[in-house]
Amino acid sequence: MMRKISDFIMLNILPLLTSLLLRLVAMTLRIRIITTSYIDELQKNGENAIFAFWHGRLLLMPFAYKSNKGAYIMISRHRDGEFVSRAVKYLGIRSVRGSTTRGGISAFKKLIDLTDEGYDIAFTPDGPKGPKYKVQMGIIELAKLTGKPIIPLTYSASKKKS
Repeated sequence: MMRKISDFIMLNILPLLTSLLLRLVAMTLRIRIITTSYIDELQKNGENAIFAFWHGRLLLMPFAYKSNKGAYIMISRHRDGEFVSRAVKYLGIRSVRGSTTRGGISAFKKLIDLTDEGYDIAFTPDGPKGPKYKVQMGIIELAKLTGKPIIPLTYSASKKKS
């Protein structure tokens, strides 16, 4: 019984609260987006891309990515992945479920289909199991198979200047 209550809270209440907290934090930030003419041109022409960011930069990434068409991100099928998937959904990012250990091939095929439909793909090339900051071959294969460019994306934060 306690497990069911715990699961309900983790998968139905906490994702909403997390997304609200992240929105609140984002409202306190001064966000300055630095882009390149290449990205501006892609978006102006309605083209999509694969946006890559390190796994450790996931927290505020929904506020760094700006596009009208939206993005899909691959998230693991594990229980913690379900939590993340539900939380980012409240922030306007949809997910495809799979990882290198479970459901990765079908998720990968779905990402290819989504690029054909015009959606951007968000991808953590180092993945949750690492090695940290080392690009794995999945993102390279996705770019080769779709012909879409890989655009690195990140953010930084610093203390308020006095």
